[in-house]
Amino acid sequence: MSTTDHSDLTPAQERQSALDRLRPIRGKLDGVGTRYSRAVNLLKYGLPVVALLVVLVVIGWPGVQKETEGFRITFTSFVQDEDGAPGMLNARFVGSDKANRPFVITAESARQDPKNEGFVRLNNLQADLTLSSGIWLTMTATRGDYNSEIRSLSLLAPVDIFSDVGYEFHAGDTVVNLKDNEARSDQPVNGQGAFGSVQAQSFVMSESGQRMKFIGNVKMVIIPGQKSR
Repeated sequence: MSTTDHSDLTPAQERQSALDRLRPIRGKLDGVGTRYSRAVNLLKYGLPVVALLVVLVVIGWPGVQKETEGFRITFTSFVQDEDGAPGMLNARFVGSDKANRPFVITAESARQDPKNEGFVRLNNLQADLTLSSGIWLTMTATRGDYNSEIRSLSLLAPVDIFSDVGYEFHAGDTVVNLKDNEARSDQPVNGQGAFGSVQAQSFVMSESGQRMKFIGNVKMVIIPGQKSR
């Protein structure tokens, strides 16, 4: 193993030798500095862009700006599908009907219809309504469409309907008018409660939930002595 005798070097050669030894270290430090600068730029410019995208998605979402109607949206995160349509995960829509009775719609996911900005596609959803009588009504479906223009909710079969006083109905495709707290289905429905049980070809819930009308081949079994609310 040979060594270099630095005593034979001139001052200029010694400076050059020292620079040669430091060059690899400087290259490593330059790499670290470059990566650090990139990280700082990402935090400085990237995060505001992401935040702006979130704000734009929320502002552009149907119904968000209708504060006079008491409508709010919350969600855990936002996504885009393969067509670029914006969507939300664990979406929650909170509003009220024309009589200021609250309703809440929750969905596992919600995506804006790319062909119609007023429509929102909902998956695994639940709609909770307060009727004029004070009864709390819950409707669940695997799929549905929310129309922000007319405040309607179209639920695709099967639709399950439950109330906090024990009523239970199972229906096909159902359209809910959230403004008037009304609903209707032109497909078979069956239900039960304290009154007994009922089957029909369709139903209409009107007068802010005060009246439930069964239509077509109605079959009803009434339990004597039971009081229905």
